[in-house]
Amino acid sequence: HPGREEPGESLQEETDHESAATENTKSDTEPNNTTDSSILDEKNPDQPKQRKKRSRAAFSHAQVFELERRFNHQRYLSGPERADLAASLKLTETQ
Repeated sequence: HPGREEPGESLQEETDHESAATENTKSDTEPNNTTDSSILDEKNPDQPKQRKKRSRAAFSHAQVFELERRFNHQRYLSGPERADLAASLKLTETQ
């Protein structure tokens, strides 16, 4: 029965990897904060944190619905099309 267990194991590995990555970013920031926190905070409080971990964007139901509808209709958008869609949904192009 190892074949049946493989999908479950691979899913578990992915979640373990994600939580390990989160722990790594936390442990990476701790030494920096204890040694250089005052210097970093004076220059740029947001920059060091931003590089370590990007916050996930929260989309409204209407935005998700429209993005999914457009994706079902047309998978890839040109630059101007993407800009128009982003502007109409009040999102940045990279979101």
